[in-house]
Amino acid sequence: MPVIILVIIISLFFVSPIINNISLNNFAKQLNKDSLPRKTNLVDKDAVCGKLNGNGNGMDFFACILIESELSLEELDKHYKVQEFNTARKSGRYNVRLDIIHANGYMLKTEHLEHQDVYFESLKNIDDYSGYYVVIIYDGGYPTYFDLRGN
Repeated sequence: MPVIILVIIISLFFVSPIINNISLNNFAKQLNKDSLPRKTNLVDKDAVCGKLNGNGNGMDFFACILIESELSLEELDKHYKVQEFNTARKSGRYNVRLDIIHANGYMLKTEHLEHQDVYFESLKNIDDYSGYYVVIIYDGGYPTYFDLRGN
């Protein structure tokens, strides 16, 4: 009997990250090629989960796309503000935060990523970032359960 309990406890450390990865994948899919505004191209995308900012334990979900657009930041903001984004998990308790920012370099700098980095390889050799924007969706504050990335 103690062996079974031990196996169950250990398996939770493998199952929880898989569940969070599935949640992250579904969350990130909301930023897809079909939702792009006119005169805009998808350049790159990334998504991460874990304890991304702040102190304590918690599971945060972050997804972003790097786009090149002829539209202004205001036009992009108007396009994305009317879209509804689902939370990373089924609970509607937490709000999804949407940010659209000018690309600021090869490494993304945002308040959402205090403990993790996102790099855009496609910007590595570019000096002029005008016309490049990052669309970010963020959902956080979930319990970590047995996913060590949330510690």
